[in-house]
Amino acid sequence: MIQAFNKEFIKKHKSTDCRKLLNCDLTAEEGQQYFQDNQLVDSVCKHCIRDSVQFINKQIGT
Repeated sequence: MIQAFNKEFIKKHKSTDCRKLLNCDLTAEEGQQYFQDNQLVDSVCKHCIRDSVQFINKQIGT
């Protein structure tokens, strides 16, 4: 199931790596500032989470 998830997620989002998805490094202060300034939690993270939940629901049949 993990391989199928990764394949589907990458197909939709081009990566599973947060640094690539967000175009910043959250371990660096500058990256954290970029994340906040660009409201990436709303424009990127929430979409990734939504798509992940939809995939899991589809797999378990809910």
